[in-house]
Amino acid sequence: MKKPADISKFNLRLRKEVEEKMGARVNTPKDFVCLHDRIYNELHVSISISTLKRYWGYVSAPTHYQPNIFTLNTLTHFVGYRDWEAFIAGDKKKATPGKTERRKKIEAALSRIESQMARLGEEVATLHRLMHEEE
Repeated sequence: MKKPADISKFNLRLRKEVEEKMGARVNTPKDFVCLHDRIYNELHVSISISTLKRYWGYVSAPTHYQPNIFTLNTLTHFVGYRDWEAFIAGDKKKATPGKTERRKKIEAALSRIESQMARLGEEVATLHRLMHEEE
């Protein structure tokens, strides 16, 4: 198990990588809202804004505050790692594809199905109209 000093070093590095991905420091209430929204838009996972503020030290937290593994895994996934353990190991190449890729594939499939359903609906309407014309 890593010592608290080691964990602090990894937390600092993770905050830095997140800020690099954001393209700016995260240190105002608006920044935390932007970070929350960006994580949600990319990963479809929500970390509360208060949790992000605690993790960045923007609001006071209990001594030796360490976020739960969900928060750590989400933040590390956001910057391209599979999870917290891969981040600690520095193993970025094992990052899994983001949910955004799966979501894009699902959205494309749904779009194709919706188009097919619309065409079928038009055909059904045409057939109904033809039936009523013969009556």
